[in-house]
Amino acid sequence: MKNANEFMAELIAYFGGVPNETVAKDIATEVSYVAPADLPRLMRQIKIQLPASFPPDLKTIVEAIRLSGVETLLEPGKDRICPVCKTRWYSSGVCPKCKYAGPEDGTPEEYRTWLRDRKEGRAPVFDVSEILRTLAQNVNAGTPGGRP
Repeated sequence: MKNANEFMAELIAYFGGVPNETVAKDIATEVSYVAPADLPRLMRQIKIQLPASFPPDLKTIVEAIRLSGVETLLEPGKDRICPVCKTRWYSSGVCPKCKYAGPEDGTPEEYRTWLRDRKEGRAPVFDVSEILRTLAQNVNAGTPGGRP
């Protein structure tokens, strides 16, 4: 399944229809908020939770989305293209390939430079080991024998 229309066709084929046109429109609207890659998992959840002889309604779909843990989109049907690596993705989070999160990571050019430097081993790496050693020493300093 690539989109809400294909999902609706499979839903109707499996369950023999939905109660009426209004319910079908509501289901299609709700399903449009699901990432295309998650549509098969959502369909599986609906088939598991609802007998084939019961026509699905909006409540069934919303519950299946919640139970299956599929990713929902902020802007349904809209895909994004990463300004850094040009990967297409559908979620509202970070780019799945280069992990660019938007303006908080700097401009696409700055992030692209940082990413290149990181891959080549030239970018600074944040090392927390010294911070953790200091914390461990402070915690152990006040206990008998230096151990909790």
